[in-house]
Amino acid sequence: HGEIMHNQAFPRDRLDSEYYVRTAALKTASLTADSCKSVALLAGHDVNSTIAVAMETYGRELGIAYQVMYDTIALQAALEEATDGRLPVAHHASPPMFLSSAESPWLREWISQGGLQEDCTLAEVAAHIADTNGIERARAFALEHAQAAADAITSALPPSQERDALLVMCHYATQHDQEGLQRDRYIEAQRQRA
Repeated sequence: HGEIMHNQAFPRDRLDSEYYVRTAALKTASLTADSCKSVALLAGHDVNSTIAVAMETYGRELGIAYQVMYDTIALQAALEEATDGRLPVAHHASPPMFLSSAESPWLREWISQGGLQEDCTLAEVAAHIADTNGIERARAFALEHAQAAADAITSALPPSQERDALLVMCHYATQHDQEGLQRDRYIEAQRQRA
């Protein structure tokens, strides 16, 4: 359902952070929320218990934080790698775009028109994102959700290695390149640290 919302978003939806969060909550975040809650239920906790609700909240917020950073990384790559001078519409609704458009009337207009201005270059789009600190603002947005995930479990779970591992996932999800989530890159990074 979230992927459909993302692909069928109207231009005004691409400018709305709440729409983005609802969409992300129905994509990756719903999978992680349901998975985390399922672990609590399989461990014998009631469906509405403090632990089950905390795990569901953790999964949803972690999933949103992950999606924000994933979409931010994808936008950065698209801006660097576009060869035809056009940015795929899917990137118009990415966090750096809607967060930057709040301060950039030019970017807001560009998104509203579907990125179809003939006299506009991707370098101009990237410059407007940079001028409004769009990438940094997107990372801060992701960190807010990662912190909400961390708060959910630290208030409900006792200190343990398992809880610490869940907290590390919050860090990995918000890395500028999500290196910790890439198994082969993670293993190599661990070898270099040893």
